[in-house]
Amino acid sequence: MNVALVGLGARGLGNAEKCEGNANVVALCDVDWKLAGVAFKRYPKAAHYKDFRRMLEKQKDIDAVVISTPDHTHAVIAAAACTADPPTALIAGTPSASPRSCRADRPKRSRFRLPSTRCARYPTL
Repeated sequence: MNVALVGLGARGLGNAEKCEGNANVVALCDVDWKLAGVAFKRYPKAAHYKDFRRMLEKQKDIDAVVISTPDHTHAVIAAAACTADPPTALIAGTPSASPRSCRADRPKRSRFRLPSTRCARYPTL
Protein backbone atom coordinates (compact mmCIF):
# COMPACT_ATOMS: atom_id res chain seq x y z
CA MET A 1 0.00 0.00 0.00
CA ASN A 2 1.33 3.45 -0.94
CA VAL A 3 0.86 6.04 1.80
CA ALA A 4 1.07 9.83 1.81
CA LEU A 5 1.64 11.68 5.07
CA VAL A 6 0.20 15.15 5.67
CA GLY A 7 1.64 16.91 8.71
CA LEU A 8 5.18 15.94 9.65
CA GLY A 9 5.60 17.26 13.18
CA ALA A 10 6.07 15.01 16.20
CA ARG A 11 2.76 13.17 15.69
CA GLY A 12 3.36 12.88 11.95
CA LEU A 13 6.76 11.24 12.49
CA GLY A 14 5.23 8.86 15.00
CA ASN A 15 2.50 7.93 12.55
CA ALA A 16 5.10 7.43 9.81
CA GLU A 17 6.95 4.97 12.04
CA LYS A 18 3.72 3.03 12.60
CA CYS A 19 3.28 2.72 8.84
CA GLU A 20 6.77 1.29 8.29
CA GLY A 21 6.78 -2.35 7.27
CA ASN A 22 3.11 -2.26 6.27
CA ALA A 23 3.20 0.54 3.74
CA ASN A 24 5.41 2.33 1.27
CA VAL A 25 5.70 6.09 1.99
CA VAL A 26 5.46 7.78 -1.42
CA ALA A 27 4.64 11.40 -0.53
CA LEU A 28 5.28 13.79 2.36
CA CYS A 29 3.43 17.07 2.84
CA ASP A 30 3.92 19.88 5.33
CA VAL A 31 3.81 23.67 5.09
CA ASP A 32 6.89 23.98 7.34
CA TRP A 33 9.78 22.37 5.46
CA LYS A 34 12.22 23.23 8.25
CA LEU A 35 10.20 21.10 10.67
CA ALA A 36 9.61 18.43 8.02
CA GLY A 37 13.34 18.09 7.31
CA VAL A 38 13.65 15.08 9.62
CA ALA A 39 10.96 13.20 7.69
CA PHE A 40 12.46 14.23 4.35
CA LYS A 41 15.81 12.74 5.41
CA ARG A 42 14.17 9.59 6.73
CA TYR A 43 12.19 9.00 3.51
CA PRO A 44 14.45 10.31 0.71
CA LYS A 45 12.54 8.53 -2.08
CA ALA A 46 9.21 10.13 -1.16
CA ALA A 47 8.04 13.21 -3.05
CA HIS A 48 7.90 16.44 -1.02
CA TYR A 49 4.98 18.86 -1.08
CA LYS A 50 3.87 22.02 0.75
CA ASP A 51 0.24 21.84 -0.43
CA PHE A 52 -1.82 18.66 0.04
CA ARG A 53 -4.04 19.61 -2.93
CA ARG A 54 -1.08 19.66 -5.27
CA MET A 55 0.10 16.35 -3.81
CA LEU A 56 -3.27 14.72 -4.52
CA GLU A 57 -3.26 16.14 -8.07
CA LYS A 58 0.23 14.96 -8.99
CA GLN A 59 0.62 11.68 -7.06
CA LYS A 60 -1.74 9.16 -8.65
CA ASP A 61 -0.19 6.20 -6.82
CA ILE A 62 -1.48 7.11 -3.32
CA ASP A 63 -3.66 4.45 -1.69
CA ALA A 64 -4.04 6.07 1.76
CA VAL A 65 -3.48 9.47 3.34
CA VAL A 66 -2.38 9.70 6.98
CA ILE A 67 -3.54 13.06 8.34
CA SER A 68 -1.43 14.33 11.25
CA THR A 69 -2.33 18.00 11.17
CA PRO A 70 -4.20 20.05 13.79
CA ASP A 71 -7.74 18.73 14.26
CA HIS A 72 -9.51 21.72 12.71
CA THR A 73 -7.83 20.98 9.34
CA HIS A 74 -8.73 17.28 9.10
CA ALA A 75 -12.07 17.74 7.35
CA VAL A 76 -10.69 19.79 4.46
CA ILE A 77 -7.83 17.36 3.82
CA ALA A 78 -10.11 14.33 4.19
CA ALA A 79 -12.68 15.73 1.74
CA ALA A 80 -9.95 16.44 -0.81
CA ALA A 81 -8.53 12.93 -0.45
CA CYS A 82 -11.94 11.26 -0.83
CA THR A 83 -12.77 13.25 -3.94
CA ALA A 84 -9.30 12.84 -5.49
CA ASP A 85 -8.87 10.78 -8.63
CA PRO A 86 -8.39 7.96 -7.68
CA PRO A 87 -10.07 8.29 -4.26
CA THR A 88 -7.88 7.37 -1.32
CA ALA A 89 -8.48 5.83 2.07
CA LEU A 90 -8.08 8.08 5.10
CA ILE A 91 -6.37 7.63 8.41
CA ALA A 92 -6.78 10.61 10.74
CA GLY A 93 -4.89 10.75 13.99
CA THR A 94 -3.03 7.53 14.67
CA PRO A 95 -2.96 4.71 12.11
CA SER A 96 -3.45 2.09 14.82
CA ALA A 97 -6.75 3.61 16.01
CA SER A 98 -9.93 2.32 14.45
CA PRO A 99 -13.16 4.34 14.25
CA ARG A 100 -14.79 1.85 16.62
CA SER A 101 -12.08 2.21 19.28
CA CYS A 102 -12.23 6.01 19.00
CA ARG A 103 -15.99 5.96 19.55
CA ALA A 104 -15.59 3.74 22.61
CA ASP A 105 -13.29 6.30 24.25
CA ARG A 106 -15.68 9.18 23.66
CA PRO A 107 -18.07 10.38 26.41
CA LYS A 108 -21.56 8.96 25.97
CA ARG A 109 -23.38 12.33 25.82
CA SER A 110 -21.07 14.04 23.39
CA ARG A 111 -22.76 16.30 20.84
CA PHE A 112 -19.87 15.83 18.45
CA ARG A 113 -19.70 13.00 15.93
CA LEU A 114 -16.52 11.24 14.93
CA PRO A 115 -15.95 11.86 11.22
CA SER A 116 -15.94 8.77 9.06
CA THR A 117 -12.51 7.53 8.00
CA ARG A 118 -13.87 5.47 5.14
CA CYS A 119 -13.94 6.00 1.39
CA ALA A 120 -15.45 4.02 -1.43
CA ARG A 121 -12.14 2.52 -2.52
CA TYR A 122 -11.29 0.99 0.88
CA PRO A 123 -14.58 0.73 2.81
CA THR A 124 -13.15 -1.44 5.60
CA LEU A 125 -10.45 0.97 6.84
